[in-house]
Amino acid sequence: GILVTLKRLSQTLPKATLKTLVQALVFPHLVYCLPAWAPPTVAMRQRIDRVISFAARVVSGKRKHDHITETRRQLGWLSFEQVIRERDCLLVHRLLNSEQAPATLKSLVQHRADVSERETRASGSAALHTRRCRLEATRRSVPVRPIREWNELPAELRRVAGRRAFRSGVTAFLVSPP
Repeated sequence: GILVTLKRLSQTLPKATLKTLVQALVFPHLVYCLPAWAPPTVAMRQRIDRVISFAARVVSGKRKHDHITETRRQLGWLSFEQVIRERDCLLVHRLLNSEQAPATLKSLVQHRADVSERETRASGSAALHTRRCRLEATRRSVPVRPIREWNELPAELRRVAGRRAFRSGVTAFLVSPP
């Protein structure tokens, strides 16, 4: 409903104002508690990604069937998959580096070197221990998915202590081509 209202106002408001309004009024609804509730199915994730594309159309003034990928890149908006990955990495970073992180969640995060006495590549690169999972639903759950995303980050990025520097590094890593 917020986007439809902004679409009606899009002719009267400047694009910078529209972008700020979308980021302030729409995105918090999409990312609230995202590591915990991240939609499990591809169809649900695609629906939310279409909402982000609609928001980009509202801000840019593009029509329904115009290609939107470049517009989203110019706005600096990640795809919903990238937003989930970013939020997962930020959660793990906070659990590892913050004193105020909940102890129950902190207990789920263990360094690989603390679990095994064997010296491996994972133990020297600040990698975290991942639990073995039999079910796909478990692989997508909170203790497993964020740790898997963390381990896919470059080792030098995992060692960054500052939250802002880490977040900008993760965003740059996610938008860079593989």
